[in-house]
Amino acid sequence: MSPLWVGLAFAHPATPSTLTLDVGRQQVAMDLRIPRDQLEMALSGEATWHPELPAPSDALVVPYVLANLGLTSGGEPLPLQLDGLTWTEVDGEPFVELSLTARSGDPLGSLVLHDSAVAERVRSHRTWVVLRGDVGAGVDVEPRMVGMVNGVRRELAIPAGGASRGMVALAAFRDGITHIAGGFDHMVFLWELLVAVPLVARGGRWSVSTEGVARRLFGLLTAFTLAHSATLVLVALGLVHVPGTLVESWVALSVLVAGLHLWRPLWPGREGLFAAAAGLVHGAAFAEGLLGSGLSAGELALPLVAFNGGIEVAQEALALGTLPLWMTVASRPALRRAVAGAGVLAGLGWLVSLWS
Repeated sequence: MSPLWVGLAFAHPATPSTLTLDVGRQQVAMDLRIPRDQLEMALSGEATWHPELPAPSDALVVPYVLANLGLTSGGEPLPLQLDGLTWTEVDGEPFVELSLTARSGDPLGSLVLHDSAVAERVRSHRTWVVLRGDVGAGVDVEPRMVGMVNGVRRELAIPAGGASRGMVALAAFRDGITHIAGGFDHMVFLWELLVAVPLVARGGRWSVSTEGVARRLFGLLTAFTLAHSATLVLVALGLVHVPGTLVESWVALSVLVAGLHLWRPLWPGREGLFAAAAGLVHGAAFAEGLLGSGLSAGELALPLVAFNGGIEVAQEALALGTLPLWMTVASRPALRRAVAGAGVLAGLGWLVSLWS
């Protein structure tokens, strides 16, 4: 299997890092949790993770994190100290957890986080930042989301007492958009669905019909949207749990099967049912974007809705903005088969990499 397709299949945005802050009068305690696969890809510069290899040494991880993570108070950098490092697993996924302290000799001023760890090399990576306690603002009971940093936005002001609901919603909405833009597997799957919209099966082969295109497009996107929204909510709120490797395998299989269907009709006229079934799986994969934050269901509700809204806006923009293009691809068998082949190869490559 071509390493290119394996690498592209892994472009699906993976589990984010989480940085939790406890703000005191003259110091900030920081708990940073980074998925091991994302960290190792950043350290090695490779596009794929090799789980059979041993975890990187602490002597390699610590200097890298300290060089790419910083906190300023009133514009002045605070020295960071490592308090502990552990390797752990959560729901079968390996993480490295670092406990750090940023100290100041004076009362803390306005705080700004500077974080380029992992995201400097793994562009789809992001870190959700959570405020667990703030002595000055009296916030020490429920964690509150502050926002997100990623490869594009590497600085984040830490508001006293936590972020406003509008700031949280905006950060989650942006993350939903970038989640789609950074997910190669999802982009290929959407293209497979879109190119199939103008197609009708005649004699076991595809032909193009512009009649009812708008209706079919609306039906496919609605079925996919409702299905993945349902599982996104259920998984992100902890009401349903599916192992990550199994979810990724199902997503890869959906991409592969959609490619086969685009090559030659497998279930003509029932694409909406397939879109709904695939949406259930993709929704579970989307939920990874908000898991692990440590937030309560109440605190998670707003970013969850905004995150899903970002996903929907990105999907609709892709579908409508590229309408002439996917209509042209559908009408030309060679281009249609190229899209179908890309889906088959990407799905197969991902499956092989997951289970080899």
